[in-house]
Amino acid sequence: MFILWSTWLAILSLNSVLFSMSVSREEKTSFFILSSLIFFYCQVIGIFTILGFFGMLHPAFITAAFLLVTFLLGLARRGTGTKILMRSMGFPPLYAFPFLAVAASYCLNAYYRMPMPPLTTDGLLYHLPFAVEFARSGSTKLVPLYFVDVSMTYYPQGGSMLYLFTLFSGKEFLFKFVQAPFALIGGIALYAMAEENDLPPLLAISTFCIFTLIRPVIKEAFLCYVDLFSAAAFLSALCSISSPDRKRLPLAVLSSALLMTSKNFVLIFLLPLIPFFFTVKNGRTARRYLAGSVIFFILVGCFTYIRNLVLTGNPVYPATVSAGNSTLFHGLFSYDRKPFGEALAGLWNLFLRPVTSTDPAGSVSALFFVSLPVSLAISFFRNRRLFYAFLAIPISFLLYMAAIPPGYHQVRHLLPVYSLLSLSLVYPFRYAGKLAFALPLICLYFLAESLVSVSQLLECLILASILFFPFLFLSRKKRHALSLAVPALFIATFLAWSFTIASDIYEKVKTETWKNFYGKEAEAWEFVQGNSGGGRKIAYAGEFLLYPFYGKNFENDLFYQSVNGSETLPVHRYGKSNIRFTGGEAAFLYRENPSLEAWLTGLREKDTDWIVIRKGKPLVEYEWTSGNERIFRLIFSNEVADIYSFGDPARKK
Repeated sequence: MFILWSTWLAILSLNSVLFSMSVSREEKTSFFILSSLIFFYCQVIGIFTILGFFGMLHPAFITAAFLLVTFLLGLARRGTGTKILMRSMGFPPLYAFPFLAVAASYCLNAYYRMPMPPLTTDGLLYHLPFAVEFARSGSTKLVPLYFVDVSMTYYPQGGSMLYLFTLFSGKEFLFKFVQAPFALIGGIALYAMAEENDLPPLLAISTFCIFTLIRPVIKEAFLCYVDLFSAAAFLSALCSISSPDRKRLPLAVLSSALLMTSKNFVLIFLLPLIPFFFTVKNGRTARRYLAGSVIFFILVGCFTYIRNLVLTGNPVYPATVSAGNSTLFHGLFSYDRKPFGEALAGLWNLFLRPVTSTDPAGSVSALFFVSLPVSLAISFFRNRRLFYAFLAIPISFLLYMAAIPPGYHQVRHLLPVYSLLSLSLVYPFRYAGKLAFALPLICLYFLAESLVSVSQLLECLILASILFFPFLFLSRKKRHALSLAVPALFIATFLAWSFTIASDIYEKVKTETWKNFYGKEAEAWEFVQGNSGGGRKIAYAGEFLLYPFYGKNFENDLFYQSVNGSETLPVHRYGKSNIRFTGGEAAFLYRENPSLEAWLTGLREKDTDWIVIRKGKPLVEYEWTSGNERIFRLIFSNEVADIYSFGDPARKK
């Protein structure tokens, strides 16, 4: 599988370059790279979404679809010629050191994290299980979740598509690196914005470095979330749509489509960008690319919202959408609200008093937010286009508070606009004269703040120096291609070596790492992965992080068996309600009127092998299994879970 997956990477990369050579003619290098990377991910999410809709999500069809894109791009380029004029990023060789310091930091993070299994609640609870279910079924059908926030089933699935793509590599530890390229995309987008607005090279480089070294960015680059994906798509959309160049419109629409596939509330980030579509723009854009990007936005970007509307009558189900006293879309949940001042104070405290390891330091947030009014004031008089871009930050914050209940507020949700503060921090130095040379010290502070210890900072600076000296020597000799190739080759070799080590030791350290993070629950995962053999059909009851129960090679079939009918229905099929949202309240709806006979019938029809039940909660399944040894044999037990084999004589053979 890894060879096929590597072939896909090569085809996708070729397609991305062909696309950028068509839409980014005579563009700066930064925009060429940005358009290539965005199109790479548009191919993955677009093709997987379309094939999944038709139940054709299998390697043969995926390969054929990637090659079809190559063919179509070749046809579209007829008559356009093959020449492309890319201008260099154009900064002195010495300015490359901050770039290489960032590269060194990410290389070291990759090295230390490479052998680790996928972590994070979101990843193990639904991103990765959704990817497994899509691969097993060959379709992007709804994957119901129970006992937790059922909203996840109805979320946009762009992020899960990216994890699905990585699943085909056959290398589980690569899941952690799905978001890493989006740190580069976001950084390049901000760099391109700085260039577009005539910031000197030192300031443009500093913007790139500060963004990529913000703690939420560098941490999430190696975690199974989708927030960095969302931030990069937003920054790419803003970079493209705020440009006065008309030919960047297709990339703006494609980036907006990717943003729409990332989370269910991202419209609050797109709304402040809409006025840019109506600003005066210069030049021309190819109509076929603009039309294609709009079609992509509708069919792929809006796919989940259209599906939810068709299935439930509500594009953002299960949230109930109201305007004043009028309900626009009926859902399952209604949310508690707080006065505006209280909600604002709570959100402000989240930034100044970080509560997770992925939150930015309070000092960094304070520095960012102090810079924003300064940048707004300067840009209002000197650069209105940049002023409107900065204005998206407070507008998005206000929309977030209006749309999202305070109990759900998290710093990482706002990473798209929070990331834009990197540019607002740097922009005032445009008019600070020689004070601009303080920016490398600010970048060094962000580098130190993003690393765990002083020793890691020293390792990072040493590695950056190793990368820099060949670059500096070759640049002075005017060997620009080699000056870029040598550090790139070194980094590729370093990562390939790390990959080989991780492949050798991964299975030996995976379980122990999970136990260190998840304790007794990981013991249940270990039992399932070590004893499920050629595959088991496993019913679960209670709140679990589900992904490890699928087994080492995803051989297990994992499902929730309804307690009130042999058929397990998705939540929206149980009718409408108005539950106060705090997480698992929907269980009162889909678990009403439990029936042992209906439950047993469902287990028999699904040819169930094992039942995994969470301890500590009043689950009716626990009562049924613990009191019936003739049918249920206890095969594993600890403080967190019991696992029973299902041996009903009446079960289907």
